[in-house]
Amino acid sequence: IYYKHIIKFSYDNYLNEIKKQYDFPKDYEFDGLDNDIAKQIVATANVTNLKYTYFNYSLFCLLIELLLTILNVTLVGLGL
Repeated sequence: IYYKHIIKFSYDNYLNEIKKQYDFPKDYEFDGLDNDIAKQIVATANVTNLKYTYFNYSLFCLLIELLLTILNVTLVGLGL
């Protein structure tokens, strides 16, 4: 499951989605270890989403900075 999909789930919903996607037996009961792992996976997905959001924002800022630098050098070179 893609990390952007995981952040939409609660821990219990994530476990139920895993149960559906990987054909667990219908009578399978999740224990404490499954719950802990689900909490870690959902938390890691949230951190990953935040990381990529900030990374994309920084790329946007870098692109704007490069364009402004090129514009500045061009205007200085033309003597304006």
